[in-house]
Amino acid sequence: MTPKAPTPLSIPTNCRHVALFGGTFDPPHLAHVTLAHLGRRELERRVGAPAFLAFVPAARSPHKDNAPTATDTQRLDMLRLATEGLDRTGIWTDELDRATHGEPSYWARTLERAKSILPDRTLWFIIGADQAVSFHRWRQPREMLEMAQPVVLPRHPIATASDLRTAMATANFWNEKELDHWAESFVDIDLLRAASTEVRDAQGSPFETPLHPSVLEYARANNLYSLG
Repeated sequence: MTPKAPTPLSIPTNCRHVALFGGTFDPPHLAHVTLAHLGRRELERRVGAPAFLAFVPAARSPHKDNAPTATDTQRLDMLRLATEGLDRTGIWTDELDRATHGEPSYWARTLERAKSILPDRTLWFIIGADQAVSFHRWRQPREMLEMAQPVVLPRHPIATASDLRTAMATANFWNEKELDHWAESFVDIDLLRAASTEVRDAQGSPFETPLHPSVLEYARANNLYSLG
């Protein structure tokens, strides 16, 4: 089967930097949106220019055995609700779209396709510290760092750049210069522990499920996550 052409992504002309944030978003919770926004804000502070934030919902993560609970359409609907009204923010459905051609959601391929349609922009990708620690096991880890630069967000128990460097060194994969680069990519913001698995297991009130009210209403209306 011929590979599907990359899905277009409209970026404002004044945004020379694009930060991609991928995930299953099953469901998209407040920590997803808050952390991504704070990561983008820190990126803008560092580069001194506006950056566009693109959420990239995965059809199927190659690193997770369990399939999403909600359908692709439902996850996309909820992500739109969760990000509604955010400035310089959009959703890039390339991974969902190419899944219809049987392609898995490898992040290396996603960055390659993003670079092909945004050749004149600087690409970044926002990643949790827990995922950064296992990044050496992803497909083409070093090649990905040539296509885009990481913005690493804290994730329990990794709360500092030093924590990140120490944890990543245990893989015996990265050299000293690379470890320094990862540590410099760390964003020092308040640690938020919310995870989608915790939302799915919460079964209860909005106070127990850190979801945007519109997302919570949608989940309940569609009988998702036992929140009915």
